Amino acid sequence: MLTDDHKTRKLTAYWDDLVGGDTSQYKEAVLDHLITTYLPDCIETILDIGCGTSDIAFKHRDRLKASKFVCADYDAAIVERMKAEHAGQNVEWRVGDIFVIDQWEDRFDLVFLLDMIHEIYSFYGRVSRDAPGEIDHERGSKAVRDALASVARIVRPGGGIAITDNVLTAETGPVTVRMRTPQTRAAVERFLSEYPSRRMKVERPQDDVIVLAAHDFCILLTQYNKIKTGQEHRWRVEQLEIHQYLDEEGYRRLFDELGFDLHCVIGTPKPALDEWRSDFDVLAGLPDLPPKRVTLLATKRLG
Repeated sequence: MLTDDHKTRKLTAYWDDLVGGDTSQYKEAVLDHLITTYLPDCIETILDIGCGTSDIAFKHRDRLKASKFVCADYDAAIVERMKAEHAGQNVEWRVGDIFVIDQWEDRFDLVFLLDMIHEIYSFYGRVSRDAPGEIDHERGSKAVRDALASVARIVRPGGGIAITDNVLTAETGPVTVRMRTPQTRAAVERFLSEYPSRRMKVERPQDDVIVLAAHDFCILLTQYNKIKTGQEHRWRVEQLEIHQYLDEEGYRRLFDELGFDLHCVIGTPKPALDEWRSDFDVLAGLPDLPPKRVTLLATKRLG
């Protein structure tokens, strides 16, 4: 199956490249601020869902002195690998399906969903999970809503859900972009020819200029540099994914419906922004390059 092949790739070098990098440091700092500001001091129970590494969740467990720490993933191989890596630590490891996690009897003060909701969008958004076809936005969005509704039911009133992922711009119209270097042009052309997850309508009024939808430009910005910098193993993983599925207002509406207040930071880590500025000029359709990341804490209302 497509998902089995994808899991195998992520069990190799993929996670090693992501942990400790600029994006990881950025989201850890923002999460620290949100949790310190908007959650009560007494955090007893923490759940990390999608525990590819759990490094950030482990750090918050230690900082918050949580008495119960559960790490869960739908993939038994990931759970066993992480269990072996953290042998002897006070962690409960579980294999579980996020869509039925509301059947657990546990209730948690803090739930982490770090860079994993886009996988639900990407793989449940396909009509067939056996082939790398296009992701249907409505289908993927429904899966995200269903997953978050399930998680919301196991959060205690006053507790929170922490999410990190990439984010869509609120703009939906066309964007005109100049590619500043031959390397950027080559990477963009390869991305457009090899990306199966979304069909993008692209106009080329000049050799170094493209016009495409703003949301498609967000997706392109997430992916092109893996090709440009020769990170083939990451490109093979991420060409099967779309990392942004909601804009800020979409998150706000969704969590309001679930009975949560949203606190979020939208931004771009400086190294990524510097790279984008060296590779692209936005000529029309957006005031500037769109932001890359959303880091949010949704707190469950009392009563």
